[in-house]
Amino acid sequence: MRLTGLGIWGEPEDRAEYVRIVRRAVELGVQLIDTANSYGPYISEVIIREAIHPYPDDVLIATKAGLTRNGPDVIKQGNELVRLGPKAWPPAGRPEYLRQEALMSLRRLGLDQIDLFQLHRVDPKVPLEEQVGELKNLQDEGRSSRSGCRR
Repeated sequence: MRLTGLGIWGEPEDRAEYVRIVRRAVELGVQLIDTANSYGPYISEVIIREAIHPYPDDVLIATKAGLTRNGPDVIKQGNELVRLGPKAWPPAGRPEYLRQEALMSLRRLGLDQIDLFQLHRVDPKVPLEEQVGELKNLQDEGRSSRSGCRR
């Protein structure tokens, strides 16, 4: 479920309603909350914290990094919505960027450890070993309990 404005960009039209929906989803038994730093950017993580922090013990919080944003991925042209696709989501897999975003996600989500920290997309300009290696470093430091990579 999108917790941001159109094009996964900016604030939603009715933030209070999205906070209510996240709370209700957890009340109804949702146990996996999956977000990313690039959703908003940052808006989704902040709304999730507002809605359900402190997190119930049975809820797993997952987030990701590895993309930057240069604007919404959907824009209005006249009466039509046009999807911009991947050009609105450039990959960013430098280890220092992944670390910075993991630490900022911890802060935004109000966590000491992320249950699952994921590489949002492999950056073809950075060796995969360096990207995955940084996820492993974060895990070894206790910043995440699990890590993963989407291709």
